[in-house]
Amino acid sequence: MRRSKNVDSWMGELDPSVRRIAQAIRDLVEDASPGLKESIKWSQPVYAGRSNVLYIGATDSYVKLGFFKGGYLSGAACGMDGDGKSMRHVKVRDPEDLDRARLTAWVREAVELDSRLPA
Repeated sequence: MRRSKNVDSWMGELDPSVRRIAQAIRDLVEDASPGLKESIKWSQPVYAGRSNVLYIGATDSYVKLGFFKGGYLSGAACGMDGDGKSMRHVKVRDPEDLDRARLTAWVREAVELDSRLPA
């Protein structure tokens, strides 16, 4: 994945404590899904394949890794927030709280799902 300078700028605007979390999530997404395109949409980083797959959102106290079609992921009901038809997210308040294995599996499944479902 080619890193977007716009996402670099977005990261630079974050409070350093939140930036560490956002950067760790960005690195995880890049490692798990090198084929996605990184850009800024809706004032946040979005990762797209055939359609929008993932996003990173930040507040003053946590970073959210969101899945546009998260409701279709296996195990989405366990460990993800959101009760809509499709969108789900995980909040991370500390880089040490990143469950890398679980998040990597969800990212990879989301990419695979994007290749099968209508855009």
